[in-house]
Amino acid sequence: MSAVLTALGTLGAVVLAGYLLGRFRVLGEHAATVLARVVFTVAIPALLVVTVGRADLHVVLSRTAAVTAVSTAIVVVGAAVVVRGLWRRPAGEATIATLSASYVNAAHLGLPLAVFLFGDAVYVVPTMLFQLLVLAPLAFTVLDADAAGTTEGRRRRPAEAARATAGRVVRNPI
Repeated sequence: MSAVLTALGTLGAVVLAGYLLGRFRVLGEHAATVLARVVFTVAIPALLVVTVGRADLHVVLSRTAAVTAVSTAIVVVGAAVVVRGLWRRPAGEATIATLSASYVNAAHLGLPLAVFLFGDAVYVVPTMLFQLLVLAPLAFTVLDADAAGTTEGRRRRPAEAARATAGRVVRNPI
């Protein structure tokens, strides 16, 4: 229990320090934007590469990972049925609502908490991989296909949307 309190206390101290730095503009006007970009494009991808590189595949491809994938898929399907089917929301809106119901903050909260609590971030990797390799590309494809217009004022065909999404997935730093 003390490890949990220590981890949460440390995380709380970091959040408080960030708040105070921002509140009193210690790092300048654009610090929040710059720091967010550094974290998203450098720090988290580096931590993920190191974590996956050292990971035991039995943990990454474990029953727990399968349960995570299946339970997340059930939530995705359930949310999509309710939002799109029952509430009759447009595809783009339904996609965002479905992501809101199924996505967890495995990167920004999960990684540091796993490191603090377990000494290793590997336990968060299956969730992150499922979100980044399955959920995000599917969501981007649906959102792209649903987009009103593209070049020359025409709607994008699903195959074009899938290609554009695949390119974004490859270029995504996380």
